[in-house]
Amino acid sequence: MKIYISGPVTGQPIEETKKKFAQAAKQVEAFGHTPVQPFDNNLEWNATWEEWMVADIALLFKCDGIYLLKDWKSSSGARIEHFIANERGMEIIEQPKI
Repeated sequence: MKIYISGPVTGQPIEETKKKFAQAAKQVEAFGHTPVQPFDNNLEWNATWEEWMVADIALLFKCDGIYLLKDWKSSSGARIEHFIANERGMEIIEQPKI
């Protein structure tokens, strides 16, 4: 299955955020799935929030499920992505809060 990784990006330090998503991608791979993350959308870091959301939602629609990072609820974009995944009946997996 293709699993979209969702969590806070806007306003976060780019390198730290990329590391967090890379770690989540490894977790998704460990479950035997193919990870898809916002950084796969080929946008520049300085693209607008709206551009990011349109590109990310397009990626989400190509996936079978969503993997929510521990702090996903602090992100309005991630909450929107969760809503879409839920409405579409996609598998929803939350990152363990260890």
